[in-house]
Amino acid sequence: MKKENIKINGEKILLSLFEKYKNETWVLSGSWIESTKNSWFFSGKWGDDIFKIYTHIYGLSSGITISESGKVWFLKDLKNVVGYYISNISLKELKDILKLSTNNRIIVGYGDSGRGFSMYITDSEFKFLKEFIDEFSSEVNEELKSIEKKFNEELEKQNQELALFNQFKTSILKEFDADRNGLIDVIEASDDFSILLKKYQTKIIQLDKGFIHKFIKVSNYLKTKRQNIQDIFKSIKRTKNNVELENQVGLLKNQIHAYELLLFHSLNMITSIVEEDLIVFYEIYESFDKLNMFNSNWENEVSQKLSNIGKGLNDLLFSIDSMERNIVSSLNELSYVSQEGFSNLNISVTRELQSIDSSIKFNNLLTGISTYQLYKINKQTKGLLK
Repeated sequence: MKKENIKINGEKILLSLFEKYKNETWVLSGSWIESTKNSWFFSGKWGDDIFKIYTHIYGLSSGITISESGKVWFLKDLKNVVGYYISNISLKELKDILKLSTNNRIIVGYGDSGRGFSMYITDSEFKFLKEFIDEFSSEVNEELKSIEKKFNEELEKQNQELALFNQFKTSILKEFDADRNGLIDVIEASDDFSILLKKYQTKIIQLDKGFIHKFIKVSNYLKTKRQNIQDIFKSIKRTKNNVELENQVGLLKNQIHAYELLLFHSLNMITSIVEEDLIVFYEIYESFDKLNMFNSNWENEVSQKLSNIGKGLNDLLFSIDSMERNIVSSLNELSYVSQEGFSNLNISVTRELQSIDSSIKFNNLLTGISTYQLYKINKQTKGLLK
């Protein structure tokens, strides 16, 4: 803020000066002004009707008073009478209404209009007004220092909070990207589903050629989902407060959980068809079909929106999270995981993953899926709706 525009209480300063000089002959008491403002004193200066309706506290003999309302009056004659409130006024505004000239002359302006009139006052009164302006300017300087100090303290506080927040955010991001290469760890693994699909495509074709196309759609779905997870991870890097960070991290964890759940059942689906366990295969297949994984463009639409996202990111994330909850809810209803024979399938999947040098630890994947609790988000959080 510019010094010229800082507003302070000029009334308080002026009243203090009147108290300081109240015993001087050129200072008028309020009682004297009140008793004479209807008289012919000073060639009718006190005769102005507007001036007379105010109760005046102090004055100067040349025709300057201050009223109880905090209004300063300048009275040259009946045609040149003007009053200004100075209880909340800036240095610029004060200069517009009062200028000290030479030879004990003051120029009283009509605000910033550039018009006004001049008055001659006594030497003592001139010094009085100069002291007022000097003290006013001095108090403005003190107010400016106070404002700058508060601003610097607030800036320092914000910088410290930002540093702590960034430090915290870095530690959170490291949970998803341990090697700090910019890629979220869960999507760095090779596309094991596609590798197994290629390995057993001949056997799958022998069962039904149409399944190959369905599996490719699943593979593409998983690929797009991995990219979307990466894009959401990037968006977290741009978060600016703890509220956004907490909610977006929760949303990302839900996304990862849904992806791992889909990957888990996708791997089981391929292995079950290889093992000719068609009951398990069709249970997974039917569940995927209900989720429109074979004919839905949902993930592609999400991918496009994430690449063009602007201020609506959080609304999109909420929409994504709602979809993921439907996926999780549907896949959690699959019964084959709890049935007799699942342990054999588990062993088969583990063996198949080892055969292609997969980095996926299938038992760890199953444990993580079974113990995960969906993160609950508050859609009314103000920090996410701006």
